Amino acid sequence: MQGKKPTKKPKKPTTKSPEWTDLDWRDILLVSKDGLTISIGGEKLTQQDLTNLQSEIKSLKQFRIWRILQETLRHKAVEKSITQSENWEQVLSGKMMLHSLGVMKSIVHVLEQKSYPHAAGQTTPHGTMHT
Repeated sequence: MQGKKPTKKPKKPTTKSPEWTDLDWRDILLVSKDGLTISIGGEKLTQQDLTNLQSEIKSLKQFRIWRILQETLRHKAVEKSITQSENWEQVLSGKMMLHSLGVMKSIVHVLEQKSYPHAAGQTTPHGTMHT
């Protein structure tokens, strides 16, 4: 049987799954296309949930670690894509890092700016997140 390749045994699963497979769907934020509804984990955000998250954001923005995380990620992205890039893939990698930072900031902005019409007497959508 010449020319036939031997079949390989499947690899054993590693003890640690890749990060992208460990998604906790209970903490995924989605914004409706019209910007009127925010849900986390498939559940529509209540006014109380929103108030709690806005309070957390206010605190988060005062923590030095928030600034450190943002600036370090931005620095690494620029370093990767501009100062140390040797090929197009490295440039794209740095751009993806900046995109990730933008998504984080967008989530914070959406939650900060969101208010429910029935709670604040407003009739226009606020905080549409574009990712």
